[in-house]
Amino acid sequence: MNHEGARGKFGGSIINPLSFFRLPGALKEVFGCQRIALAHDARPSSPELYDALMRGAVAAGLDVYDCGLLPTPIFAKWLYDVGRMGLMVTASHNPVEDNGVKILSQQALTPKQVNQITQHLEHEIVPSGIKGQVQNTSAEVKQHYVSALQPYFIQEKIKVLVDTAHGAWSDHLDIMAECGFSVDAFRPIENHLVNTTGALHVQRLQESYKASTWDYVLAVDGDGDRLQLLDREAVFDGDDILFHLAKAGKAPVVGTVMSNERLALCLAQESIGFARTSVGDFYVRNALARLNGVLGAEPCGHIIDLSWMPWSDPLYTFLQILHQGPIVPLPHKFYQRQMTLSNRLDIEQVKQHFTHPNVRSVIRFSATEPVIRVLLEGDSETVDGLFDGVIEIQSSWS
Repeated sequence: MNHEGARGKFGGSIINPLSFFRLPGALKEVFGCQRIALAHDARPSSPELYDALMRGAVAAGLDVYDCGLLPTPIFAKWLYDVGRMGLMVTASHNPVEDNGVKILSQQALTPKQVNQITQHLEHEIVPSGIKGQVQNTSAEVKQHYVSALQPYFIQEKIKVLVDTAHGAWSDHLDIMAECGFSVDAFRPIENHLVNTTGALHVQRLQESYKASTWDYVLAVDGDGDRLQLLDREAVFDGDDILFHLAKAGKAPVVGTVMSNERLALCLAQESIGFARTSVGDFYVRNALARLNGVLGAEPCGHIIDLSWMPWSDPLYTFLQILHQGPIVPLPHKFYQRQMTLSNRLDIEQVKQHFTHPNVRSVIRFSATEPVIRVLLEGDSETVDGLFDGVIEIQSSWS
């Protein structure tokens, strides 16, 4: 459990029906809340965990807003605008065998609150004696989102192909049609294939897309809050999108340590302030607050616009891109290469291996999966040279 929730293998520690049954009562004890909103993504294990949350909330005497299967942005927008706390059953971009919960509230959990909640999950829930009431609000939440987007609807019919990653947006493409798009799904949806396509695999789409009749491809992830965008010429990641949107406002913007150095150079040429922060929406939001900024992004496609809400929303972002004019990729991005290694390795030895005076390196423990993530940025020959031989010498780092 951390300041935004938890994720891991379904059936493991915390990510199991018993812990999810206890979670609403734990939140009631820590925050004193009397009601909770619930939603879930499309992965096969989500309904079972969602049912456990529902039963636990009712047993703890919490009134429940039952929002059902939704992309995180639709759920989050409603929560933000009406000022409620919500639990989203999802493991976001993690493999389909994982699951988790996002705690969506106006304020991120403090370390003390995380510890208190974790402790409560280890104990039996004492029934309150008064059962909570359940209200089905799925239609209300969806309509709220459509109404909020209405000022940004487009007039020109644009053909859009959506790769939903077999995830939560699959059941809600009608919203994109209401925005003015001619929409089609990339392939038949199979929930057991969540995150085997979509934003995590966008390069696979590029060649097959060039011969299509669609104007754009929107690729999202399993819970629907990442955006990778394609046209017939290029793939646009979070760095490209942030630069495109930032040029309209000229206010300071925030990226992360993963952002390509070319983004920083291009923003400087436009006299736009830029700050890097650690990986994660939480850190991007905090940096924006310090800088009095509005826009922040991660290359993976989490784009935060605080004038909309403090969480990423691909559909809202895409509408903003279109209203601002044609998007072009950042020119001459620095070569980047990434890999994952076992988190059982000695990270200091990993860092030592990849250290080079002409290479920018980001080596960190993942906050969402049990791996060490490595990013190198520099000229391709040097970067590729540093990656060569890694498999053979990993055993010496353990």
